[in-house]
Amino acid sequence: MRPGPVRGPGPREPGTPNSPFHARRKVGNGWGAYGRLIGLGDITGDGQGDLLAVNAGGELFRYSGTGQAGYPFAPRASIGTGYQIFNGLY
Repeated sequence: MRPGPVRGPGPREPGTPNSPFHARRKVGNGWGAYGRLIGLGDITGDGQGDLLAVNAGGELFRYSGTGQAGYPFAPRASIGTGYQIFNGLY
């Protein structure tokens, strides 16, 4: 995942010059169900960082960022199948 806050379009600031990464934060449970998980930045165009995940059956899910610390991602949305043939997400 991208370090630091993601706020709106434009340059992203990963923390501060003296501390380039923010402290880690738990963002949910059950991530072990995915063989591949990647943060690609804002893929939905709303200015929030999003995640893509692929389960063992090859189904691709999008977790859209909400920008809310207590609820960082919206419920998953299935966006494709057949991804078990790929070794990674880029």
